[in-house]
Amino acid sequence: MNPGDFFVFNDLLRQMSNKLVNLDTDTYKFALLTAAIDPTQADATPVFGDYTEVSGTNYTAGGIDVSASFSISLTDAVTSWLSGGVTASWVQHAAGPTDIWWGLLYNDQGATKYAAAYVNLGNGSNVSLANGAVKYTFLTNLATFTRS
Repeated sequence: MNPGDFFVFNDLLRQMSNKLVNLDTDTYKFALLTAAIDPTQADATPVFGDYTEVSGTNYTAGGIDVSASFSISLTDAVTSWLSGGVTASWVQHAAGPTDIWWGLLYNDQGATKYAAAYVNLGNGSNVSLANGAVKYTFLTNLATFTRS
């Protein structure tokens, strides 16, 4: 897995089918995680609380709301979940988290906080907010669902 590779959890389709999430109207946040528990696409019913979030100065628990830039596009048999090129970023601080490994995109509606996708932010080592700003620009097309 390379830094920046974005992976949608297999469970996202179940979440949508069971009306647990609404990709078009729900609030989605992007949080930073440690390597304590590595997410995988096959994680069964992944939720924000399954993983270990970082902490430190210039990082707010729960992450950043990124949903204002997300939208749904419908074209024939294809539904796409799109990002307006949003960048999530945190400013450098000497007392910032030094153990950043993953970024987690999750639904912030309700108590469950279903996880939608994750990204590897490092290259086999921790990323440190103490050493510089941390930024991640989302892919334009987060996920595509095709009716067959």
